[in-house]
Amino acid sequence: MEFTKRVCLINETKKFIQKNLKVSSIRGDVVVVGGGIPGVCAAISAARQGANVCLIEKDGQLGGRHTQNFRFPFDQEFPTSFPNGRESGLLDEICLEVSRRNQERSHLGLSRVLYDLVKNEKRILLLFNHNLTEAIMNTDENLIKSLLFTNHDLKDSKLAKGKYFIDCTESSQVSRLVNALEPLAKQTSNDKQTPEFESERDNASIIITLKKGPEDTTFEPPAWIPLKWEENSILAKLEIMESLNRSIEGDHLVEWKGPISKSMISSSALAWCVWDYLKNRSSISRILGPFFVENISEYPISKDFHRGKSLKDLSLKNIMSGAVFQDSIAVARIPIPGKETLTFSSRGKISLPHPFEIPLQSLISQKVSNLFWIGDNILSPSDESIFLGHTPTLAQMGCAGGVSTALLAKSESSYKHASFYKKVRSALTRTNQQVGITFITDFKNKAKDAKTFASSTLQHFSDEKDKRTGPIQYFNNCLLQFPIVSSKIQKLEILLDIPRESKIEFKLHQGSSNYSAFPGKCLFTDTILLPKNSLQWVIIQLNKSIEKPGWHFIELKSAHEFGIHSQNDPPPGVSFLQPTFKNSQKSKNPFSDFEPIQTKEESEPIGPNLRAFPLQSAFSSSNVINPFFRPTEVPNLWVSQNTDFKYAEFIELTWAQKISISCVEISFDAAFNFYYSNFPKSSSSNAIRSIVKDYNLFFTDNNGHGQKILEVRNNQKPLVIHEFEKIETASIEIEILSTNGIERAQIFQVRVF
Repeated sequence: MEFTKRVCLINETKKFIQKNLKVSSIRGDVVVVGGGIPGVCAAISAARQGANVCLIEKDGQLGGRHTQNFRFPFDQEFPTSFPNGRESGLLDEICLEVSRRNQERSHLGLSRVLYDLVKNEKRILLLFNHNLTEAIMNTDENLIKSLLFTNHDLKDSKLAKGKYFIDCTESSQVSRLVNALEPLAKQTSNDKQTPEFESERDNASIIITLKKGPEDTTFEPPAWIPLKWEENSILAKLEIMESLNRSIEGDHLVEWKGPISKSMISSSALAWCVWDYLKNRSSISRILGPFFVENISEYPISKDFHRGKSLKDLSLKNIMSGAVFQDSIAVARIPIPGKETLTFSSRGKISLPHPFEIPLQSLISQKVSNLFWIGDNILSPSDESIFLGHTPTLAQMGCAGGVSTALLAKSESSYKHASFYKKVRSALTRTNQQVGITFITDFKNKAKDAKTFASSTLQHFSDEKDKRTGPIQYFNNCLLQFPIVSSKIQKLEILLDIPRESKIEFKLHQGSSNYSAFPGKCLFTDTILLPKNSLQWVIIQLNKSIEKPGWHFIELKSAHEFGIHSQNDPPPGVSFLQPTFKNSQKSKNPFSDFEPIQTKEESEPIGPNLRAFPLQSAFSSSNVINPFFRPTEVPNLWVSQNTDFKYAEFIELTWAQKISISCVEISFDAAFNFYYSNFPKSSSSNAIRSIVKDYNLFFTDNNGHGQKILEVRNNQKPLVIHEFEKIETASIEIEILSTNGIERAQIFQVRVF
């Protein structure tokens, strides 16, 4: 069994180290093991909370499964229930920096940018090419005192001493070494629980890279391949064929879920197994004549059949029911797998109608009190693995682990106490990480007591004077999403293209929940006969009372194809939803027949040209002093009218009496309907268009005159934190001079301390 082999290997290594190698010590408040994106997030989060951090990676690059040696996708392809679902916080900061600075759009470039980010944090000691070989525990074996790491070339070893340890490794190496994991149990025919050992592992995932050569070649499979591709899961077979159908040259996800021999699956065995089938026996073997396998993942990534016991396990029942936790530290949006689904592929998985919360106590080992872990160890032992294939969720866990351990290292408070949860949640919220379904109010934030005034506010969803439109989107059935905050809606106007006379059915739906893109109760229905017309504002008379302010949807359906004139850079939340294709390779969404048309990294956002009456105040300046830094059931941000910025836009916060301030934090609109590419690729833009680029910050002095605190040029960050010498004032003003692309000013939140 692999668990025993690992212990034996480590014991042999320990003897060699004691006899031959010089051991030196490194110290940190927090020791993070594993330099993937979750480990980077944990280390940076802890360092920014004032902890001294040791980040130790066994390979020579940061990025884990996204490095050149592995090349796995960043996210999963699935029909999201949440049109504004991209994660905010430190992960978003990192992704934006990678997108901006990785101009070559390569895996090596991603690792380089991650390295730069870590090295810029003065409190992080980074150690490459060191394997974990030994753990030194206290006498009760419930506390890690230090971890021993050996250099690849066996020249030296490092003894890492810390107060807290975070296991961010792909295979839970730290947790295994300290015996915090146990074999999962499986159901037998007589319903008794039996251990499920490593040798029965039946899943593995790799990436193969195909390249086209100058001429056709043949492939003779090695005799030692222990697998036959025909014995694999039908889902895995479909996945590779659809991937090749999109493009033969490039990276392809290969997964195995089927019977294997007692030996572990190697990357080479799985790669040559699938290539033997594709090249010699598949229906596309002739097409693949000139292609060859250029690269294979260094080793396969597999679901683990060992799991630890947390202080509070997160169960599938909690996830499905949308359970709320007092100590929630992150919100996840990933689909739920079934017994036959694969690890990384979304095929066959079920999208939930709601995001779900992750409790802090699920990140803490019950057996080893100073061990935090990231990944599927937070789940109940009886539940299927969920998080392995989703880096964004793992990264949020990493941020929470980093913040928690840093705060614990400062003051040895109990991590089981409600006051500690509040500190962690507050610290994460200050980074714009969403810690729960319900947002928390920071009572130290002085902006909540201010009044706001803005230079202008957007009220139309489509500017009547603006003749610039995007491409026409053609449908037989679609949804248009928009916010309604008035008590009544009189009419809607939609700019349509009608190629032939058609009857179009219109239905007005209110939203089904705070975050989802699902239409709920139908408030209105009508059918209108429209003549042929290439550019027509169609008026839908509604005169309906609004039961619940928030997202609303107008559904259009016709037997004949119709077009909707789109607009570039639509107001936040004004978007298209298209029918979900039933034969899609994506996960299934039983709660809706529609999915948002997502904005990808290389595309400019578009939305429908529509107007609602009466005019809506969904984008008022008062939004900047609410607790929200991202959309919920309403947009939650201030948006100015369209402008060329010949005259600056501004927003002002005023107080009834003077206050003392020394910090202003501004959350710009990071376009949460925008999703990063799963693989590094070229992009026409280095910044999110809606983020404010150039601005000045002013305060009012004792004489009522405006005084400049600071000026910022070429900003590309979604969250900026400005600290300065304490001042006494009754108002501050943010003067906006330009953005990174759109012709409006947009701000989610202003926090003042």
